[in-house]
Amino acid sequence: PVTRFQEGRITVKVLCPDGEENWLVISVPVPNLLMCYMGVVWGWPKYVADEMTVTPTSAEVIYEGEVRLSLEMTPGGVDDEAALRERGTFEFGKECSFHVDRGGACPIRITRRDYKGPAVPEWEAGMVKVYMRPEDPWSGLIPANCVVPGVYQRHLDAGGSDYLWQKIKG
Repeated sequence: PVTRFQEGRITVKVLCPDGEENWLVISVPVPNLLMCYMGVVWGWPKYVADEMTVTPTSAEVIYEGEVRLSLEMTPGGVDDEAALRERGTFEFGKECSFHVDRGGACPIRITRRDYKGPAVPEWEAGMVKVYMRPEDPWSGLIPANCVVPGVYQRHLDAGGSDYLWQKIKG
């Protein structure tokens, strides 16, 4: 069970104006208003979900009384598990977003000083059926109800680092 910090992140790999690859945060469901406020200052598009459930084989976000996002994983059956392992875990500390700055939005990069990466005690590959509510602007990034290779991973933050924000110059 998720006991410390429950939030989802929908991210896409992007090439920033300075030429560095990062993960652009495009949607972040959270369970309460405090967590929402904490992320909005980073420029993340957080919103308070009605309900969030996470298990090793499924995740679901209910928003305004309907499913906004769901993931259903069938373990095993991945053609190229080695490729999934090679990509590794999500690169925490390599996110970017847009921070409101003097009436406009400026791109920022969030990095972590001296970050060693997460410990990953659980990692399992499988095929994942993805549903994104069609009304959401980012839902067009993947075909409706697609099934893709993916992983369930539980990570433990190694800690011992500070977040640093910097403007991305291009």
